[in-house]
Amino acid sequence: MNNQCPGVPEQCDHARQVIGAALDGFVGSSRLTILRTELDHCRPCLQAFDLEMRFRVVMSQGCIEKAPIELRVRITEALARIDLNEVDVTDL
Repeated sequence: MNNQCPGVPEQCDHARQVIGAALDGFVGSSRLTILRTELDHCRPCLQAFDLEMRFRVVMSQGCIEKAPIELRVRITEALARIDLNEVDVTDL
């Protein structure tokens, strides 16, 4: 553990930054390895990182259910009715 890490992931700014970087969009395995090595100095922070990554994998595998066809048709039809000329970027 380095002298700036309190050994408590919730109190470690560096651990929060590394975990946040890993959770921000798709991160490949080589990037995960690099991020993981940044926490090698502190076992609790590394464990928190690993827990977050395992949770992300479990959630991504469990959330693959498709919407019912009726809902997909309704959404497609609703999107087709949108006139892009009437959309104002300030509405976004």
